[in-house]
Amino acid sequence: MVVDACYPIDIRDEDDPEFYCRYVPQSRFRAPLTQEGSSVPGCLIPTTISKGTEKFPPQTVFHCKIGVVDAAVKVRSLEVDKASEEDLRKLEYAFLGELRMLGALRRHKCIVEIYGHQFYSKWVPAEDGKQNKIVQLIIVMEYVKGGSLKCYLDKLSESGEKHVPLDVAVFIARDVASALVELHSKSIIHRDVKSDNVLIDLDCMAGDGSPVVKLSDFDRSVPLNSSKHTCCIAHIGIHPPEVCVGTPRWMAPEVVQAMHQRNSYGLEVDIWSYGCLLYELLTLHLPYGEKSEQEIYDLLHKKQRPELPSELTGLSESESKEEAAELELGPLEADAAKRKLLVDLFCECTRGNPADRPTAVQVYDKLCSALQQ
Repeated sequence: MVVDACYPIDIRDEDDPEFYCRYVPQSRFRAPLTQEGSSVPGCLIPTTISKGTEKFPPQTVFHCKIGVVDAAVKVRSLEVDKASEEDLRKLEYAFLGELRMLGALRRHKCIVEIYGHQFYSKWVPAEDGKQNKIVQLIIVMEYVKGGSLKCYLDKLSESGEKHVPLDVAVFIARDVASALVELHSKSIIHRDVKSDNVLIDLDCMAGDGSPVVKLSDFDRSVPLNSSKHTCCIAHIGIHPPEVCVGTPRWMAPEVVQAMHQRNSYGLEVDIWSYGCLLYELLTLHLPYGEKSEQEIYDLLHKKQRPELPSELTGLSESESKEEAAELELGPLEADAAKRKLLVDLFCECTRGNPADRPTAVQVYDKLCSALQQ
C-alpha cells in the first residue's frame, strides 16, 4: 500500500471518505467479477476485451467486458529501457494523481465512477529476441454507452441542427454544474472541462427525461491547496494551480497568463471553461471557431470570450425578458426562456474578472430553478 507521507500515523479505514484519496493500494477492484479469462499476464484485474470492442484514440482507452460488467479501461504503458528515470517517475505520479482524484470523488451521479486500478510491470518479447520490461498502469472506470458529448454534438451538426435540443441542453448544463459543485466543494480544480470530457447516454433516461451525464478525465485535475503538501505522492508530477494547464479553446484568461510567468488561479477557471461548454451546446461549434491557437491566446490575454452568433447576441445578460421574448427563437416561449438562460449563464461564466463569475453552486441553483418552472 502507498500511504500518505504527510500523515504517516494517521491510519484510516476503507469506509472513511478520505481513504481512497490518501491511501493508494497497488491493486484494487471492487466490482463482483470472476478471475477467469484474464488476458493480461500478471494482471490481477481480468481485462478480457469483448468482441467488437473499439479502441478510442488518442488515449489508450478500451471498452471492455470484465466478467459481467461493462467498463472503460484506461491503460498507460512505458518501456523501462527506453525511458529515463524522470519519465517513469512522472508517469507514476500522474497516474497516482488521477487515481487519488477519482478516489476522492466516488459515488456522485454526475461523475464517472472508478471500479478499480492496478499498476505493475511485466516482461514482453522484443524484436531482437530479448525481453523488455514494461510498466503498465490501469484505471478501470464506469462505461457510458453513448460516448462523449463531443461526438453527440458532431452528429447533430452533421444532421443539419443548429444547437442541442433545449431541454437536453439544460439537463446537460445542470448535471455538469452538479459535478463541478462536488469538485469545488472539495477544493479540486478540474482544469479541462469541455465536451470531449463529458460522457452522455441518451438511451438511458431518468424519470424527468434527463439523459445520463458524467464528467470524466481527471488527469489534469489538482487540489487547490496542493502546494501545501510536500510528500512524494501529493500530486508531484501534476502541475500546481499556477501553471498553464488545459485546452486553449476552453482555457480561462488567468490560466493563459501563467504561460509566461507563474500566476495563481482558483476554482473560477472551471467556470470559464463551463461557459465555453455552454457555447458548444448553444452553437454546436468549438469556442473561437476557426481561429488559430495564437489568435485564441491573443484574445484571452485581452479577456475576450468566444463571440456568439448574431442570432444569439440579442440575448445577452443586459437584455430584458420582454425583449428576449420578442426575438424569433423557436415555436415555444419556453424554449426562448431556456435559450436565454443558457446565453445569460454563458456571459456570466466568461466574465474577464474571475471574482465576477458565479460559483458552481449558483449556476446549478439557477438551472434547477429553471427546470422546476
